[in-house]
Order: sequence, then C-alpha cells, then structure tokens
Amino acid sequence: MDKREELLKQAIRLFSVKGFHQASVNEIAQAAGISKGAFYKHFDSKDSILVEIFKEYHEENVALTNAPDFSSDLSSKEVFTKKLAFEIERVLENQDFFIMVFKDMPTDGNEQLASLLEESRIASTELHMENILEAYGSKVQPLLSDLVAVLEGIMREYLMAMILTKKELSVTKLTDFIASCMDAIVDQIDRIDPVLTAGNSFSPSLEDRLEAVERKISRYSSEPLKKLSSLKRLKEELEKDEPETFLVEALLVYLKQEKELEQELLLLEKLI
Repeated sequence: MDKREELLKQAIRLFSVKGFHQASVNEIAQAAGISKGAFYKHFDSKDSILVEIFKEYHEENVALTNAPDFSSDLSSKEVFTKKLAFEIERVLENQDFFIMVFKDMPTDGNEQLASLLEESRIASTELHMENILEAYGSKVQPLLSDLVAVLEGIMREYLMAMILTKKELSVTKLTDFIASCMDAIVDQIDRIDPVLTAGNSFSPSLEDRLEAVERKISRYSSEPLKKLSSLKRLKEELEKDEPETFLVEALLVYLKQEKELEQELLLLEKLI
C-alpha cells in the first residue's frame, strides 16, 4: 500500500475513533509512518483528505451499483433480497467509514463535501428505486418514493444497531424481514395513499442530474469551458419537445471523454 492510500486508511480509522475535529494531521501522519511535513505532499489539509475519502467511496459505490451478477434462475424477489444483502455486507465491510460519518461530519462551509454527500444520497436513492421496480413492477410507481423511504429507514436503523451498538444480526434474516415488510405494503397498495407525492418526493430530477454534472466539470475538468459549453448545449436539446437523439448521444460521448464525469453521466442517462 502506498503512502497516500495508507494516509486515507489511517484518517478513516482516526476520524471514526476520535471524530474529525479531534483527530489531528500529526496523528494521521504518525499512524501512516510519515512526518507531518510529508503529509502535505499528498494532501493540502485535513479537510482535503476527508473530501478525498468521500470522493473515492462515492465513485466506488456508483461503480459497484450493478456489479452483482445473479443467476437468471432466481425470481425477481430473490434478486431483490440478494441485492439488499450485497449492499448491507458492503456497509459492514466499511464500518470505520460509516462510524466516521455518524460521529462528526463537518459539512458546514465545505461545499465540496456537502456536494459529494448529496451526490451519494441521490445515487443510493436511484439504486433503491430501480431495485424496487425490478422486484415489484410498474404497479408500485404511485408509492415508489414512499417504498424507498421505508426501505432506507429500516436499513439505516438496523445498520446503526449493527455498527454502533455492535449487535450481531443475521444478514439473511434481516434481508428476508425487509422483503417481507415491502411485500406487506405492496399487497395493500390499492388501499394506501402516497405520502411523498411528485411535489415533495426526494427522487432526483433531470435538472438535479445536470447540476451534478456541472459541479463535477467545475471541480475536476481539465477543459471546464469546453465541457460546460457542451453541457449547456445538451441541456438546451433535452428541453426541446423532440430532442435530436443523435445530438444528445454525441454530446454524451464527448463529455464522457472526461473520466471524472463518467459516473454522473451514467446516472444522467437513466433519466433521459
């Protein structure tokens, strides 16, 4: 493991144990086996290493979204349950990261970190929406945002119990329980009125996705003016009643040449 990766690893550990504000740059450097001065060859500040931790986790999480390759012999409900297990196990494998998040997150005044957290939240919501639709079909569309809220609420509380209070729970039992809860709601769908309607749903819109791409261009692009101009042209085309498909595809291909934009553009494509 190179020193940069070791610094990231030790920063996560110390932030999870002591909290962001209590852990010092000197402690992170010492834990990684380098001097405080050498730390600044890799990161500008404690804030910058925190941003990099979130950036790497977010990009890895998006990349792994569709990674599981489940047998075609499984039913849609069985695939849904296995996807839940995959997600929960990934969280449990990264417990220090989530303890760090729960413990002490300095988002005030840090626009880059706040943006990454929002991007991560949107990606997670989109994943859960897709999984629910795949499992239950279009009949759940009126309650989709509510089903996502229920799913994420149950998962969050059980994960906090498993991580923060060290409860040893069976992942298989948990995912079966969550799926049964979802089944019970869907079975009564004709009798339930949605709470999260179109006006107050947390489902990301096309505009949200375009804004996320714009933030990434401003932050990471080597040619921000050219990329922002292309994004503006894409937005104008998408606002038309009948967008030119070839032009939309060409603009997306051009924007994807910037590796840092690839994951956000994949999320955008899902809404086009």
